[in-house]
Amino acid sequence: MYYLFIFFRLMYREIYKPEIMKNFENITLNYRFFDKLDRSVLFITHKKSFYVWLDLVAPDECKDHDLQAIAFLAPLFFTGKDEENYLTQNFDQFFQNELEYWCPDPTFWPVNRTYQLFCEWFDVTIAANVYDTLDISWQDYDKEFDIFNEGIYFNDTGNPVDPFLLSKPGLCLVCRKGEDPDPGEEILCDLNRLDQINNDNFRCKSYIPWK
Repeated sequence: MYYLFIFFRLMYREIYKPEIMKNFENITLNYRFFDKLDRSVLFITHKKSFYVWLDLVAPDECKDHDLQAIAFLAPLFFTGKDEENYLTQNFDQFFQNELEYWCPDPTFWPVNRTYQLFCEWFDVTIAANVYDTLDISWQDYDKEFDIFNEGIYFNDTGNPVDPFLLSKPGLCLVCRKGEDPDPGEEILCDLNRLDQINNDNFRCKSYIPWK
């Protein structure tokens, strides 16, 4: 029976699976099987006790008490006992991570941070089946799509350009946006300057003169 099972597995791998995948390629959505990661995802959501503390230390940060869940990549858990052991050993790291984000001053943090207190402040949900929907690794994805974290742009030839080394045209120096630039707006300004780096006459449709 064992050898018969192996035989059918080989038949599926060598004959049937290639045909199945060939049919999938003709589907409009270009569906593919996602790669399963050897990781779990740990979701942390905020409970009422957390919002009571947040209202005290940062009353204007989240008045509607609807913060999104936070996701952490964690080891692959096989049993509920594995999940429990991981949380009881590492809960304070997650606790401090969230406290520090909203209040960098640790003197306003709860001192006796027990696992019981953590469970009173946060709900934890764990997903053991994690799939990668991208065609590239997350490291390559970061390099390709998250370039603003490093403050580096790329020109048309693919070479990196440091925005701090871009010279500002005279129009930018007298623009109202230059005094206290919005982070998102500053990126657009940098890209506009980069696009016209070799132009003699700099133009900007977003220019706002001082009144």
